[in-house]
Amino acid sequence: MGALQCLLTSIALFSIKTGNQVANRLLGFFLIVIALFITDLVIIDSGYYQTFPYFFGFSSPIDFLLPIPLYFYIKALTKPQFELKWKDLTHLIPFILILLLESPNVFLGFEEKKAAFYNEINSSPELLDYYVAIGITHIYILTYFIISFKQINEASKNKLNEKTLAKIKWLKKLLILLLIIALFSTVLDFIPSLIYLDDFLTPFFLTIFIYGMGFMGIRQSELFTVEKLFEKSDKYKKSTLSDEMAKKILKKLTVLMEEEKIYRDGNMSLPILSKKLSVSTHQLSQLLNERLDRNFFNYISEYRIKEAKDLLLDDSMKNITMLELSLNIGFNSLSAFNTAFKKHCGMSPTEFRKQNS
Repeated sequence: MGALQCLLTSIALFSIKTGNQVANRLLGFFLIVIALFITDLVIIDSGYYQTFPYFFGFSSPIDFLLPIPLYFYIKALTKPQFELKWKDLTHLIPFILILLLESPNVFLGFEEKKAAFYNEINSSPELLDYYVAIGITHIYILTYFIISFKQINEASKNKLNEKTLAKIKWLKKLLILLLIIALFSTVLDFIPSLIYLDDFLTPFFLTIFIYGMGFMGIRQSELFTVEKLFEKSDKYKKSTLSDEMAKKILKKLTVLMEEEKIYRDGNMSLPILSKKLSVSTHQLSQLLNERLDRNFFNYISEYRIKEAKDLLLDDSMKNITMLELSLNIGFNSLSAFNTAFKKHCGMSPTEFRKQNS
């Protein structure tokens, strides 16, 4: 059930086309790895490996893949302008090495795997070899947890808006619960009389964790607030703005903002913009509020801050002063730029440039 829930949730995350898609896909990939991890332990605990030995040999490589997508998921949520790069593939080196070492077991046929499985459970390996292998695996996983905690703590030191602060708290809870499960599993693996419990209790607690994560996701979602879907503000009850008209205005508005970049005009106002769109200020205000959940100033500011972030990350613009940059993107003063930037990014433009230099 836990593995199936992981797969279903990962499919949902991969299908989401809005928000932080990179973070969603990394979390989805992490859940797929968790599903494989749970499945392997359940097959071992149930004794089903004797008749279904296909997974035999996969467990060790999976252990070394487990923390990587979680680490990058946290990085994607805590680092502005995060992008996966080719050099990030170096994190997969331990997984690839273990996969190659286990390849004689991983790529065997059905009967050969069955024989290898019986050979392993009937053999009596040196206790020291077992503890060294288990120790390396757990240290590897716990190291990624520590690095991930460090990333979260660094992000929490910045001045954060309410939404970002909620994400940081969510990440901390997520990591703490996983750390507790990992430590519990470690303890069981190092107590000879309790080793057999690990194959049952670890996937059991991971399943509870997965369902708990789904429950928290639903609680934080606005999906089920059905009464608000068709609620219309009294302010716009007499409006003549139709759905078809709204779509046309939105299309024209997007062209003005993204292609003509009219937000760079420091004198841009609601009346000026509505005139360019050939609509009333009342209709434009309604469009921004109901369709984009923004007021005029927030909408314009978001475009300006987006360009500001791009310029701050551009090496060719490293000598530009903050005042010059703020004037170029439409702010009439440096203080207005700093205030808007902190509101959207949780840090000053200077801090943003330093953090991403």
